Amino acid sequence: MLKRYVTKQSMFFCLCIYAFLFVFVTNNANAVQPVIKRTSSSVSAGYNHSSAVTTDGEVWMWGSNYSGQLGIGTSESYSYTPFKVQIDSVIDIATSMASVDNNHSVALKSDGTVWTWGYNNEGQLGTGECCSGAANHFTPVQVSDISNIEAIDAGNGHSIALESNGTVWTWGKNEAGQLGNGSSGTNLSSAYHMLNFSDVTAIAAGGNHNLALKSDGSVWAWGDNSRAQLGDNTITNRSTPVQVLDSNATGYLEDIIAIAAGSTHSMALKSDGTVWVWGENSQGQAGQGSTGTTYFYTPIQVMGIDGIGYLGDIEAIAAGEGHNIALTSEGNVVAWGSNADGQLGDNSYTNRYYPVLVYDLTDVQSIDAGNSHNIVVKTDSSVWAWGKNTSGQLGDSSTSGKENPIQVYGPTNGYLSLGKYLPQDITMTEDTVKNICFSMTDAEGGTFSVSANSDGNPPVETFYFISNQGSGLTITVTLSANESIDITLRLTPALNQYGTDEVNIVITGDPAGVLSEQSSINVRNASDAPSIQFDNQWTVMDSGVTVDLKDIWIENSTHAYAVGYTDVIIEFVNDEWESVSHGYSGNFFSVWGTAADDVYVSSGSTPYYYNGMSWNNDSGMGSQTVHAIWGPDPATIYMVGDLGEIVSKIGTWNTMTSNTSQNLYGLSGNDSGRMFAVGSSGTIIQNSTGVWSAMSSTTANDLHGVWANDRRAYAVGVNGKILKYASGTWTAMNSGTSNDLYDIWGSSAQNLYAVGQDGIILHYDGNGWTEINSPTTDTLYAIDGLSENRLMAVGQNGTVVQYAPINQTTPVNATSEPIVLTINESDSDDLTVSVSWSNADLLTTSSFQIEDTEGIEYFYNQSSEVQALNLLITPITGVSGESVITITVTDPLGLTAVETFTFVSQQGPVVFQVKQNIGTGSEHSLAIRNDGQLLTWGRNERGELGLGTYGSGNEKSIPTQVDHTGRFIAVAGGQIENGTHSIALKSNGTVWTWGNNNFGQIGNASSGTNRYTPYEVENISNIVQVAAGNEHCLALNG
Repeated sequence: MLKRYVTKQSMFFCLCIYAFLFVFVTNNANAVQPVIKRTSSSVSAGYNHSSAVTTDGEVWMWGSNYSGQLGIGTSESYSYTPFKVQIDSVIDIATSMASVDNNHSVALKSDGTVWTWGYNNEGQLGTGECCSGAANHFTPVQVSDISNIEAIDAGNGHSIALESNGTVWTWGKNEAGQLGNGSSGTNLSSAYHMLNFSDVTAIAAGGNHNLALKSDGSVWAWGDNSRAQLGDNTITNRSTPVQVLDSNATGYLEDIIAIAAGSTHSMALKSDGTVWVWGENSQGQAGQGSTGTTYFYTPIQVMGIDGIGYLGDIEAIAAGEGHNIALTSEGNVVAWGSNADGQLGDNSYTNRYYPVLVYDLTDVQSIDAGNSHNIVVKTDSSVWAWGKNTSGQLGDSSTSGKENPIQVYGPTNGYLSLGKYLPQDITMTEDTVKNICFSMTDAEGGTFSVSANSDGNPPVETFYFISNQGSGLTITVTLSANESIDITLRLTPALNQYGTDEVNIVITGDPAGVLSEQSSINVRNASDAPSIQFDNQWTVMDSGVTVDLKDIWIENSTHAYAVGYTDVIIEFVNDEWESVSHGYSGNFFSVWGTAADDVYVSSGSTPYYYNGMSWNNDSGMGSQTVHAIWGPDPATIYMVGDLGEIVSKIGTWNTMTSNTSQNLYGLSGNDSGRMFAVGSSGTIIQNSTGVWSAMSSTTANDLHGVWANDRRAYAVGVNGKILKYASGTWTAMNSGTSNDLYDIWGSSAQNLYAVGQDGIILHYDGNGWTEINSPTTDTLYAIDGLSENRLMAVGQNGTVVQYAPINQTTPVNATSEPIVLTINESDSDDLTVSVSWSNADLLTTSSFQIEDTEGIEYFYNQSSEVQALNLLITPITGVSGESVITITVTDPLGLTAVETFTFVSQQGPVVFQVKQNIGTGSEHSLAIRNDGQLLTWGRNERGELGLGTYGSGNEKSIPTQVDHTGRFIAVAGGQIENGTHSIALKSNGTVWTWGNNNFGQIGNASSGTNRYTPYEVENISNIVQVAAGNEHCLALNG
């Protein structure tokens, strides 16, 4: 058994089978209060057998029994379904991963005693017997001489136990010093007390090594170190505990809350939700994206899902022989390492060297990893398993391996259920709903009111109950004598709040008095990736058509397709939209593709396919109008349409059962194959196993668009309806509009755009939805994007709008206008901004300046509010050309945001701009700061200060900044009395004037109209010097 950690604090409540608060009243002294079950369930996966403990203390086991490890009284070969062991009051169990015929099991009872059964050739049962067939036990026997135990684990021929006083006991095999008694080679058949090793809160047994977690967050290890699994920067075995080092071997690993031990590697979970591994990596156990490093001698941080950033938001870990699994705070499971038997659960048998999501597995509350299989428990108390099954260890009455999770069978042809309970400690993630399922019973029955309260502080905002007798902040339930009811407590944190909280569940209405049960809550800071926002703008593009456009698909920044009414297919290529000749007629409603030579469109019920050379009728099987097309990969395509029709193409087109007759308008999914379709009357259906099933959407409004990633989904519809899917539940969001919304797209769950009626564009930044300026009043029907800075939307009357950074064009030798970057990270203040470029002949490291820092790296701290950063670019003197500029923002977890734009040093003669940082008029002054911003002061009779005001009383006696974007490099003032004018030159070669215009000195092709703010002089560019006379201006072209 390679097991998740168990802490002393959590086990205290496990030792209390029921938590009672007895309040006796004079008129009913014998009344008994209702009971909320607090005893947890648990599971354990061994080499080729499995076990589970119910909340009632029952033990169920299945799989191989060659060593008698199932505890059923014999050593018969197998049990392919769970078999009840004759032992009671068990609160935890551990199963070993020794070998096919050398396994044992260890159980902990609520009274603190330890019981074992199975093979005993190394003394691992702790009975004082050893090394003969007679020493084996096929039913549970008590371990001698130990008591007050609160945690156990089983290794490869040895066992380990944690006493309530923080000391450790070991027994069995000692080949590599794993008993921690200062020697190796001599096995012990009775428990050894490690008296000089104390303050331990959790233990874990690996193949031939052990780990211990102390109350100060440090990790200690001893035993076999041949694969560096002890983490002390050596491969020397240790017969007494050594402290695990940090990743640099300069200090020690700290801030650990959980540990797990694999056969020859080790794991630890930090309080920030990150995971660290050390030891063997031959099968990718370390989660580093490769197996290039065979051993890691010190802990190394595990990469994120699909190799992006680092793994975070983890609340439990488990280690197998050559793989690992981890439980996210949202109830999902990730896995990495060996996958020869499908133990990663990702529908494949391919090893993964970084974490991947286990397929179609949600609402998980506890996990364990065996040699090549895994077992988990869901919040509904059901048990699920996947991986190797040659001995029936998956419990599905077969020996066929499973590469995705299946439900474990139970007695009488049902499924195994371990019972629901209210945990003492609840862990959840910022901005994520958490569901806790527990059971309540009463010996005498009655009618009860169930409510919840807390200390009134964030992070948890609402506590909501759901049962088959009603839902709400307070519910009333009626029970007959000894009847049990399952209740779900839904916890919703306040937006962007994290920290600690508590919940008190209060039950009133019983003659015995009020029952109150309390659990602590830890809301973790979410590991959100940073984002970059350029100072972009939405602009209208010329589509070349006037019919309504219904859908758009973007391949890259230079290529896209849009479709619409009356035969229209248009293609974006060579920076413009062009009509496509395809030879078919009809109204096109949808378009989707994976590449330029793999594009689908639909008209009516017919799909048309473009293979890079020609458009072809693809002969779909449907009969209804198609409204959306989507697929997780080029070989798998789905179309949804009217009357709930869904057709799929996996080689050939086939119809699917949607389980709805509502019209379906939107379709989206994620790379792991989970899909959502939305439609009329609030319809939402999902598919993650090949079968479509209905979901509760909490609205009757028509829904038109949906977007999903691996963790979230969002849907939009009429009357401004926006729904968010998280933790298995759809909830309404405040959109701030009543306009109909038709489509939604996002680069992440913290950056979403929705479009709709009258050209409305909404943006979601992870905090809330806001309306942004739209360049059109035509209704927008569809939106697609490449990143948070590259989007297009289409709609009525051939409207196409785009959102993209404005590429920078600068005269040779001139510094660019400030490129404004808004950078945000919701859970970290410290960010690194770095710049790279494609043209080394045009730019060097010294060409870049972010704020006041010259160079290509800037350290940004957003400890207060988010601020914009100014990036300036100065090309090499005398060189023209263009370069792709890449901006990368990295947070402390290694999560990144990357955006690009094009910088152009304009072709033409070499120019040198004359920088003139101060200027004077007859009665006013001008000055330019180092950041290029303009200050003015003095008389302001004709608006010569450029502040938007003029006349007596509007003069300035101190320098005042002119409210204007851009970088000024030269200024001058006219000299005439009684009101004059000003002129300024920007770094991009443009000229700006303001003030007195009696004689046309402002250069706006007219005279007599003064300007009170800077005005760009038209039809001149590449200016390198400016000057002002009494009533005229001059500019020198470069």
